[in-house]
Amino acid sequence: MNMKQLSILFTISLFLFSCTKDGSTSDQSTDETSSTENCTYSVQPAFTTVNWTAYKTTTRVGVGGSFTDLSITAGKDDGTLNEIMTGLSFALDIASTSTKDTSRDRKIRQFFFGTMAGWLPEEERNITGTINSVQGSDSAGIAKIALRMNDMENEVDAKFHLEGKKLILEASILVDD
Repeated sequence: MNMKQLSILFTISLFLFSCTKDGSTSDQSTDETSSTENCTYSVQPAFTTVNWTAYKTTTRVGVGGSFTDLSITAGKDDGTLNEIMTGLSFALDIASTSTKDTSRDRKIRQFFFGTMAGWLPEEERNITGTINSVQGSDSAGIAKIALRMNDMENEVDAKFHLEGKKLILEASILVDD
């Protein structure tokens, strides 16, 4: 069976909204102070990028690109990382794919994304998703994403971790020919 693999790297920039040290306690016998840091995060859609790598077959070298037209809505305006991720939704306009090579972009739009969604009305030719649940800590874990494309919806596991002030989500999906 000839398979196409589309690996999508979601890079969601989450900038620290505020970080305070709570629960400071002093141990008089050792003069050590222990504290925990409680952080509140918020999604900054203007700094969000979505990159992808597509493989025509599993043995070929991938072609990378990004979606330049995307919308993102946080599940909550601010909160812990898990709180703002849960319910976060996104829409990617497949016509906005860019590899920084206009000739290749046209071919990918026509022969990859176009064949996947060409039968759908133009307003439905988006890849959409919603994070339904998050497992793990506020620094790494698994997000369960309801991903919709080609008029089909599947649950996809995406690994996530923090890189400084950015949240990185990575998920791979297989698309049948």
